[in-house]
Amino acid sequence: MGVSGYRVTAVPLALALVATSGCALGTPFDGQVSAAPSPVLELSWARATRTQDGVLLLGQVKQVNCCAHAISGHIHLEAKDRRGQTLAATNAVWGDFIARQLHAASFKVLLAVPRSAAVDRIEIEFKANAPG
Repeated sequence: MGVSGYRVTAVPLALALVATSGCALGTPFDGQVSAAPSPVLELSWARATRTQDGVLLLGQVKQVNCCAHAISGHIHLEAKDRRGQTLAATNAVWGDFIARQLHAASFKVLLAVPRSAAVDRIEIEFKANAPG
């Protein structure tokens, strides 16, 4: 069988590995993720995934003033349904701000909502204290 026969069998195997690893991590969240305006921080990006334990949110915050180094506080997150009712709420801290990433910090948080809950959106509010 030559090299080409090997490639044909390797492609389905690679696709199967990708498909099964995605199932273990959850499915993409199809709702909206938004952050309230803050004079200190802004949301760079966020990615949410539905898991058996709830909605897992990964993201990054960025300092509005790129030169402020000592910002303390936390992120308040709420999972809401279409009517605006809060299904789950939690607080999370961001990691260390890294200068080479434009003074950005990452966060990871799980909003514990039942798998059957219809989460429409995730709202983020920054509870941050500017240095001063």
